Amino acid sequence: MNQQTTVDGRIFVAYQWIPQLVDDINAGVVDHGILADKLNWQSVILNNYPEVRFNWDEFQHEAFRIDDTAQLHVYVFPEPEEPGHPAFGAVFVRTSSNACAYYTLEMAPANQWTIVGTQNGKRKSYGAFQPSFDDFLRWVIDRHNTI
Repeated sequence: MNQQTTVDGRIFVAYQWIPQLVDDINAGVVDHGILADKLNWQSVILNNYPEVRFNWDEFQHEAFRIDDTAQLHVYVFPEPEEPGHPAFGAVFVRTSSNACAYYTLEMAPANQWTIVGTQNGKRKSYGAFQPSFDDFLRWVIDRHNTI
């Protein structure tokens, strides 16, 4: 019997799908509008990655306009179950240049939380952080309001 390997959809979306979209946006391959197209994501992932198991009802997206040239796309993932699982993701987009940066707030060992940036296939931890949604979003905006 051939057993198919399953992949945790939260990990796939947070650490493969969104980072690839960000890299493609920064390379000029796609427009930043793709960040808001959750229904298209769902269709493409279901049709092309059948091993990915994800409860789309537990995944939320909201876009916020920061100013005339910047947006913040915020993703709320299912409740983290173990270290390395994201609670939130945020993509800061400079719409005038189609440049963006992606961060997650993820569970770390010992009931800690950390901010991790993912770009060009590399992850960088920015250290311990309190698990506050508002503080996480402020951190992302403050850090990248200059790109």
